[in-house]
Amino acid sequence: YAKCCHPIPGDHIVGLLSKGRGLVIHQEGCKNIEGYRLSDRTVDVKWSDSLQGEFTCPIYLNVHNERGVLARLATTISDEAANIEHVEVQDKDGKTTTIAFMINVQGRVHLARIMRRLRGIKAVMKIWRVQ
Repeated sequence: YAKCCHPIPGDHIVGLLSKGRGLVIHQEGCKNIEGYRLSDRTVDVKWSDSLQGEFTCPIYLNVHNERGVLARLATTISDEAANIEHVEVQDKDGKTTTIAFMINVQGRVHLARIMRRLRGIKAVMKIWRVQ
């Protein structure tokens, strides 16, 4: 799976034949495959209905910088049965912070549930997934 767009089950996907890597699965809207859309290197693919496992997915949050917010976010993610692989925190102006989580999810439904719960935290101003 492509590390540029981190496709997860439920995403619209396309396969790109890559030299040395074989068939690499990208999200349909991935900027890295724009130049290949009409080439013979793209392959129509779809997720298997029986696919199981965890997939790495980055999510980003803009939050009010307040005590305990990182702990609340991490607890919420954990409570939804997702593992956090990596966290990056970038202070914007002392009042707001951007937090990037790399989490493991089972698919879009699982990710949507996590994001919905995170939106319910008062300190969260914005949450998104880069595509």
